[in-house]
Amino acid sequence: MAAKPKPKLTTDELLEKLQKHVCKDGQNGHGFAFLTNVRNGTGFQRRERYADAIAMELTPSRGLKINGFELKVSRNDWLKELKNPTKADWFFTHCDRWFLVVADKDIVQEGELPEEWGLIAPKGTGLGIIKAAPINNAAEAVDRLWLASLLRSAIYASAKPKELRKKYEEGYEAGKAEGERRVQSDKTELEMAQSAIKNFERESGVSITAWYKGGKPEEVGAALKVVLKGERDASRILGRLARIGGDIEALLDEYGIDKESPPDVF
Repeated sequence: MAAKPKPKLTTDELLEKLQKHVCKDGQNGHGFAFLTNVRNGTGFQRRERYADAIAMELTPSRGLKINGFELKVSRNDWLKELKNPTKADWFFTHCDRWFLVVADKDIVQEGELPEEWGLIAPKGTGLGIIKAAPINNAAEAVDRLWLASLLRSAIYASAKPKELRKKYEEGYEAGKAEGERRVQSDKTELEMAQSAIKNFERESGVSITAWYKGGKPEEVGAALKVVLKGERDASRILGRLARIGGDIEALLDEYGIDKESPPDVF
């Protein structure tokens, strides 16, 4: 029976395993400052580059070294990196050690890994160092632009859980309030419609609900239209008759004819 293929790790899952590997207890700040998606500066004074992760040792006993990490979750990802080998140059020259972290050790074939890079791959339920990264004795000092970016990443990392919780709570309350407003609005409209129907049925003596059960509610509307149209037509006819009557009275007065005893026309 063929063995089941190993589940593929996502970048986020690989990052989580890397943090646990670097920080041992998984807690950021206990010996290491572990930062993700770190830019090489702030503002627009240099060409943007990003490191998937940076881990700085926080105690002199560890050496205060800056470790950089490039993550790859597929063979295609790694082959694209090989086509542009200078992509990681900026971070390599500013880190004391540089590691490639892969979701599967088979992603990197023999002879492909640069000599100056280390390699980390899955081992058991966590990660293990396949090849140690040599120390870069020519690493450049951290300048203020990169320091600003490191501090920004650290602030973001520490604030993110609280901010996410705050945004979640704000969104929940806003959605709840909007839902209650719509329910109340719909309820008001329904009550108005029900009141209008009751008033109509009371004044007309016609039950729309009973008529609807018969399957022909449109007949109520058609009948009402005839009545309203007939009322408007009758009103216009009565108005015309009143004007004609006025004209007749004026003629009778003009010719001195008694309106109570009109002459015999025969």
